[in-house]
Amino acid sequence: MSAKEQAAERVVIAPPQAERRLHITIQFNETRVDPYYWLRGWKDDWQQVLNDPSILAPEIRDHLVAENAYTAQYVSQFENLAQQIGDELVGRLDPNASTIPLKYKEWEYWTAYTNGSDYPAFKRRHLQSGVEQTYYDIQTESAGHDFFDVSGVSRSPDQKMIAYGVDVDGSEYYTIRFRNIETGQENSESIARTSGEVFWSKNSDRVYYVECDDHHRPRFVKSHVLGEDPEKDVVVYEEDDETLYMGIGTSDSRDYLFITSSGADTSEVRFLNLDEPFGAEPTLIRAKEAGVQYHANHHGNDFYILTNDEGATEYKIMRTPVDKFTKENWVEVVPCDPDIFIEGVEFLQDYMIRQERTNALPRIVVSDFKGNEYIVDFPDQAYDVSVQTGLEFDDDVVRLHYQTPANPGVIYELDLKTGAKTVLKEKQLPNGHDPSEYIVERKFIEARDGAQVPVTITRHKSTKLDGSAPLFQYGYGSYGMSMDPYFSSRAISMVDRGVIYAVAHVRGGSEMGEKWYLNGKKEHKMNTFYDFIDVTEALTDQGYGKKGEVCMEGGSAGGLLMGAVVNLRPDLYTGVIADVPFVDVLTTISDASLPLTPGEWEEWGNPITNKGAYDLIKSYSPYDAIQKGVEYPPIYACCGVADHRVTYWEPAKWIQRLRDEAQGGPFMLKTELGSGHFGSSARSESMRQVAPQCAFAIHRFESHGYDMHMRVDYDGGDVDSAPDLKNNTDDAPRADI
Repeated sequence: MSAKEQAAERVVIAPPQAERRLHITIQFNETRVDPYYWLRGWKDDWQQVLNDPSILAPEIRDHLVAENAYTAQYVSQFENLAQQIGDELVGRLDPNASTIPLKYKEWEYWTAYTNGSDYPAFKRRHLQSGVEQTYYDIQTESAGHDFFDVSGVSRSPDQKMIAYGVDVDGSEYYTIRFRNIETGQENSESIARTSGEVFWSKNSDRVYYVECDDHHRPRFVKSHVLGEDPEKDVVVYEEDDETLYMGIGTSDSRDYLFITSSGADTSEVRFLNLDEPFGAEPTLIRAKEAGVQYHANHHGNDFYILTNDEGATEYKIMRTPVDKFTKENWVEVVPCDPDIFIEGVEFLQDYMIRQERTNALPRIVVSDFKGNEYIVDFPDQAYDVSVQTGLEFDDDVVRLHYQTPANPGVIYELDLKTGAKTVLKEKQLPNGHDPSEYIVERKFIEARDGAQVPVTITRHKSTKLDGSAPLFQYGYGSYGMSMDPYFSSRAISMVDRGVIYAVAHVRGGSEMGEKWYLNGKKEHKMNTFYDFIDVTEALTDQGYGKKGEVCMEGGSAGGLLMGAVVNLRPDLYTGVIADVPFVDVLTTISDASLPLTPGEWEEWGNPITNKGAYDLIKSYSPYDAIQKGVEYPPIYACCGVADHRVTYWEPAKWIQRLRDEAQGGPFMLKTELGSGHFGSSARSESMRQVAPQCAFAIHRFESHGYDMHMRVDYDGGDVDSAPDLKNNTDDAPRADI
């Protein structure tokens, strides 16, 4: 019996149908009816549900469980493929991965996985005695928890204590705890409802952290003295502007704590010397001003300010004395270049390292404060590179983490004085992945308004560009976030089967600089969607897949991209993967009580007060702009009940309305009932969670007759079998220390 015949014999579960209940919203004298508004729960309990998914109303839970069963039935058609891909993804994880140790005074620190563990352990070794110590093992600590995420493990400057934040339900509320490194003794106190950020004073007697409010907004910066009752903690700063997102961090010199409050088009920074006594108040550098963003760092006697002030759209770097930091004392150090976006700047005692972006690629620039500087070159058409400084401020080397869509990673040591790069480690995947088997290219596609949209394309070297291979297209395009050309294991599992994998770097991200972001937000938001569609049209015209047979994927705001694009051009696509999709945009951005809404108005516009913003958002909001009676491709949406960023009811409502109004499908929803926006934090489980999505895309391509056999023979074995775990590689987290 064929697979199709076996599938036909399965018992077919009808798609769930949520009850329709009348809910009316009136804005600008316009009435909107939302029959599925009730899926968010009772008016006053949805916040409690996001913090504790176990109290979700039974009727809503039953509906989500029914949706999961319906989705599982569809996935059962290709469950063997999903299992195989899951095995492949897990098989690329090194069971004993570890980071390269970093020296700090008399110790060196690193993280390591052991025997295929899902979580790493934090380790250190004494440089003279050779004594080795595991001072925090996430694998051990996670025992008994269905979900377990650690925000970070922060060592005290005297290297005697650690502070760490733990989230056990996916809510992204972290509880901070303290432990003695030498004895393993846990302090009695713990601090709940924090963002997870924690930084030490210089004398190691206290920490600074951020407490979140009931809406999950970072609201208070507090200081806590070790061993004291957290009720005695002092509020250092309170951010009462709901449109700003507040966070903390230290200067690279470790001399100052910076409190940064930022929105989409403004920011302000306060500083506090980490030598200050308990309870000291921070000092404001410059009050927020509409359209002006700035960030601060410290070196020597000066603050360095990265800012877009006075028309520096792609940013410039200013310097000002620590004791004379007002704007009139700012002096330009690195001017704005309209073709180069300065993303960030880091400092060591003798060097300034700029992280820039030009022509849709990142680059590193090193300066020695004496007028000498150089650019670190890389040869590939498309790549991602990041800087990892050491733990000591007087270092004269840094590490560069480099990867491409075909190459899982190389760690270089960069001699800052000479610019020489030395390979410290090349990541070798346990399954025998060979980067030379793949072709990575960068293309620029002309959008309908003439803009040149960068696209990164990965394919196996045997895959032809004559329409005989299917196209899978990924996109995001919001908040100025850049989808850099990094290595994706799940992309490789598709490419190994003959898929052409394309990432469209559409407007709304910052791949082409700050202007690229500005031209994809608010009144320019349609550029994001049109760019994605124009890339699909152009690539298929050039032999990269065929129109009507393209699969696409995006998550969060990229899920909005998926929903808007499929509404505009359902005929172009054969399958849509929408991860935690932001699809009920108009309702959410019109509801100031939701966790993140006030801070979102600078990204999307305010539909409560602005009729133009209301009309535009309504025109593209996926939930509101479904084409009635039109054939849509199958859609696979995923969400999490504990997600504060994109609440679970958005995709739940969207899938229901698609079934009501559109034709085609099927329209499916998979809900993680005990986790949030990012799914599982366990590395193998997180891999297996995405395997059905990859298999869904392969299944859709097979339905069009594409040949999806494996193109790669790993380790000389059967090309259709899953790889084995073998070699040691370096896939542990980059910046855990």
